Amino acid sequence: MKAVKQTIGLMLTHSVAMFISVLLITVIFAFFQYNLSLYGNSSGSSFLPALMINLTLAVLMGVFIGGAMKSLQLNYLWKINQHYRNVLIAAFLLIAVSYCLILMPALYLNTQQLSLMFLLPFCIIIFSSHMVIGQNLWHKILIPAVPLGLFQLTKYGVELTTIIIVLFIATFGLIYFMYNNYFYRERSPISHEKENSLAVATTGLNLKWVMAFNYYIGLVLTKWIARSKRNIDWTIIMPHTKLALFSFLYVILIMGFVLMNSEKGDKPLLEPFTIMFISASFISLIMESRQLLRQTRVFSHIFSGNKHRQLRNKILISMDKMFIVNSIVFVVGIFLVAYAFSKPINAQYILYTVTAVILFALAYYPILLCMNWINISFTLLASITVYAGTIIATARWINIHTVDLLSSPYTWMFIVACLLLRGITQTIFWKRPFELLLKNK
Repeated sequence: MKAVKQTIGLMLTHSVAMFISVLLITVIFAFFQYNLSLYGNSSGSSFLPALMINLTLAVLMGVFIGGAMKSLQLNYLWKINQHYRNVLIAAFLLIAVSYCLILMPALYLNTQQLSLMFLLPFCIIIFSSHMVIGQNLWHKILIPAVPLGLFQLTKYGVELTTIIIVLFIATFGLIYFMYNNYFYRERSPISHEKENSLAVATTGLNLKWVMAFNYYIGLVLTKWIARSKRNIDWTIIMPHTKLALFSFLYVILIMGFVLMNSEKGDKPLLEPFTIMFISASFISLIMESRQLLRQTRVFSHIFSGNKHRQLRNKILISMDKMFIVNSIVFVVGIFLVAYAFSKPINAQYILYTVTAVILFALAYYPILLCMNWINISFTLLASITVYAGTIIATARWINIHTVDLLSSPYTWMFIVACLLLRGITQTIFWKRPFELLLKNK
């Protein structure tokens, strides 16, 4: 049992960046599920939205522990030592089951009855983990698509209960294949495991795909980038982020979930999904840029100012623009798709809440940019908790006071507080030794 506990610790900390992302997004989603339960009714109309939120979280956890499992499978003991394999599978399953138990209370709030539906997050975690564990590209695509394929059988009259039972049996079959080493790849250990984990945390794609995607963007935009000699955006911001391409992609993905699981007249899902994305994307963008800051080392000497003050200000300006542009693209995209498909949406609430999230994020992120996102620390976790807690409290307050928001003195107090906070965090960023900003370990 001691070996299993140690392995669980290794799996949960194999990528601190991804762990923090999962933690933050789980907290935010739990808040929205609680809100769904408050506005739901006795017919259980909020159950499907809550279920989809849990399944989305299950996919994220599956990718996370799939990466952990894959890194530990690279050890030669996976091939020759039965005990090592037993320990890894046991740790993998315990994490999956524990996470499902954490999700269950929020899901139960929206249905008030137990059913086979509660098995779905566990199945999704196991299948989605193979987006990482899969032996080849076909495994990475086809295996995670099995649950979605089985769900399509409802169109042919197959009962949902039968589909869930079949999916549960298929899940144990997949675990059996894992146990028997079917998905092991005969390759040397990956030398860029942390970078790969960071790519998954910030984009949902592995490092190879992210680099290939940005390489082709670079081929098209080479002349444009070369003309921006005093613009450091391309140094601290990945091309896909600079061009807001992933914000556009997530609009399509989120709308896909809404179209599949929200009928006309249901409580709209776009509000929680939009606020969740905006809040979590800021953390992903900070993680990404924090790793890229070291690229400014080669030209930092050309900027004037005490302790590279001019360069630091340009970094903050670039980050400010990145946050605002990505948020605008995402929100406008949500509005356009909602209008195109005639989906109900509370535009006023979204605009107020997104504006508040942007204001607070712009005021708070300079201090997060000073921190080390590779090795976990109490300070980092505390800072993330403050960020998430403030956004949750703000979103709830706006939801209650949407009508009189602009006339409320608390609104203007919030704006002034954000301005003062930006002054404080920016001063901390200015005083942070530049050498420490360039280090990622």
